[in-house]
Amino acid sequence: MRKSIHIVCGSLSILVITILHASAQDQNASLYHLNPFYSNPGRIGAIDYTQVAIGFINQPVEIDQSFRTASVSGYVPIEIGLHKLVVGGIALNDRVSDFMDANGGAIGAALRLKLNPEMRLGFGSQLGFYKNTLGFDLTTDSQYVNGTFNSAFPSNETIINDNTSYFALSSGLYWQLVDYLGNELAFVGGSIFNYNQPNRSFIDGSTDRLPVTYKGSAGIRVLNGAYVNITPNIQYQRFLKNNIIRAGTWVGFPLDEELLREFKLGAWYNTDGLATVSLEFYQYNFFIGASYDQPISSTIKSARSNGIVGINFGYIFYRESYGRHYHDSKHRKRGGDVDKKTVEKHRAKKMKNFKLRKNN
Repeated sequence: MRKSIHIVCGSLSILVITILHASAQDQNASLYHLNPFYSNPGRIGAIDYTQVAIGFINQPVEIDQSFRTASVSGYVPIEIGLHKLVVGGIALNDRVSDFMDANGGAIGAALRLKLNPEMRLGFGSQLGFYKNTLGFDLTTDSQYVNGTFNSAFPSNETIINDNTSYFALSSGLYWQLVDYLGNELAFVGGSIFNYNQPNRSFIDGSTDRLPVTYKGSAGIRVLNGAYVNITPNIQYQRFLKNNIIRAGTWVGFPLDEELLREFKLGAWYNTDGLATVSLEFYQYNFFIGASYDQPISSTIKSARSNGIVGINFGYIFYRESYGRHYHDSKHRKRGGDVDKKTVEKHRAKKMKNFKLRKNN
């Protein structure tokens, strides 16, 4: 009888964890453009300078629990002629409330081809390794002696393992249109996550494969003024026959003529019943972003008492070893495949146009 109770309780616990874990694999990362490991391995190639970033996501789920994910990531670009190879890595801890911990990380690399001075195409892949550990112990009658539980006795009837590990493979493409300083004017990207569909089941002899997820994104800058720029964009995601679209825009407020310092606001509507707002700030060699996803559909409101909070902070390193590139502190930007003479020439022209527009 006691064994049956343990089996039922264990099975119910695993069912709850499976529901939680299925959602955890599809974290709502509204700051996806600041962390390519969540959105598109091909976008790793869009990173121009060595940088490190810290991220945090708190995502409530349907049974009054939350996914709390903390991550640390880093990227290093390596020049190959006119092109770049960008390598990166991420380590994360995904706390699935009191039920489960998911620890692991991924390494990735993307080759970015410079098709012409304004166009770039990146192809990237990443390999992730994750270990999920249950937050409770499971027992059987084998560990009861004369009616008393003794943990020193082994469980000879393994029903549920307390941890499981797996590898996940993902790849993506990312195309960019940039200006002479590397500022992004348009982009289109697509990626496939978990295409090896690893088995993540805790139960011996059963299969619970991580579903393949398809992601896409696109955007174009429709206004590029001296005081404001507007970039409508869209993100698409498909997993387990669910289709989610996030459509909205970024509105940037440049604080200088080269967008080295900039405030950026974002607003999106999500077809999964969420409205998203974000605030970002870029200052020479660091950036910080925060987002909030508010449930707006009655179904999600009844299941989630709070919205989803995302925070991302990054530091961009200054690398003299890039040789022909001009790296004066005034030109330390996230993009910029141009040499010193080109920068100085266009900088003077842009400063003149900037002052003319400002006076008008």
